Amino acid sequence: MWKNGYVWQNVYWGNFFSKDSSSAWVKNIEKATFDIESDKSYSGELSQYNVGIGKFVPFIIIKSDPPSKISDAEIKQALMKWINSNIVSNFGSKGAYNIFFPPGVTVLLSPTEASCKIFCDYHNSIDGSKGPFYTVEPYPCNRGCNQCNNNLLDTLVQGLSEEMVELKTDMDPGSGWVIGNEELCDFCDHNFVCNQLSTGEFVNSWYEEKRKTCWTSNSRFEIEKRKRVENRKKLMELLIIVGGLIGGFSLLSQQTTYAIAAMFGIFLTSSLLYYILILESEENQSGILYKLLHPFNRYWGLLVAFTFSSLLGLLFYRSINYQIFSTDFLNFTILETILLILIGDYLYRIPRN
Repeated sequence: MWKNGYVWQNVYWGNFFSKDSSSAWVKNIEKATFDIESDKSYSGELSQYNVGIGKFVPFIIIKSDPPSKISDAEIKQALMKWINSNIVSNFGSKGAYNIFFPPGVTVLLSPTEASCKIFCDYHNSIDGSKGPFYTVEPYPCNRGCNQCNNNLLDTLVQGLSEEMVELKTDMDPGSGWVIGNEELCDFCDHNFVCNQLSTGEFVNSWYEEKRKTCWTSNSRFEIEKRKRVENRKKLMELLIIVGGLIGGFSLLSQQTTYAIAAMFGIFLTSSLLYYILILESEENQSGILYKLLHPFNRYWGLLVAFTFSSLLGLLFYRSINYQIFSTDFLNFTILETILLILIGDYLYRIPRN
């Protein structure tokens, strides 16, 4: 399996791809292949199969047209000819080729297995685990290869994403990561879901061994959301400790000069504790906390924290016989309100998507 350092090269076979009218088509395919390979949540998550993210070298256009019907054996012969003639890069077992065909070409895996009738695309190897490895990408079929929309580019990219994933995880078909006798994407195709990368490309699901489920674009957002939530929690837990120490020390000191510090510590601790409750409830949306807290936005939480800390502050002022409605107290109340807005606008924004 490839950990890192493997290389892709896109090969466009036919004069069709050298025409000005096809330049946008080629450009879009180049973008799609790069986006598929570089997406950390899609290709990057294949690290669980000991596969890293690769890179691309410049594409090649073979201007001579392929025959209107071409077998896999003929594709292998052509690829080896290009490699031996230095027309395409020589990767050995360290890379792979995506071979794209123009309209009007039918690819045959056997006399009875034709593209757009039996299959959409596939991947293969010339000499087993030694390579060279390649995917075969016929011009998009009009029907049967796109369950999401009727866009030809989306049709091509969906199949391409599947073959790129399966080539990396099962380079010599049937000898790598398979579930029963099915490759990772084939297994998930039984319960097909339309997935899009953040860059817009439609891609096919693949089986995640570590999560025991098929990859979806939603799982990508959930992973990112959990990371943001966990980072936010760590920051708030640290601030709770700081706030608790400030508030606790100030209360124990029983000195008037520490009153404002005490109130700030109490405010910080109580408001952050409240927000952590909101985060916990977000992770368990069937729980009671979620049902109680979710209808309220973050400013409701701040209001609760503000009221709670202010009441405790008043009791503290009263306990040390300090005048409640003093200028210092009113100034602190204004300061606390400003802090409430500034801190709240950053810390209390619940991460979504």
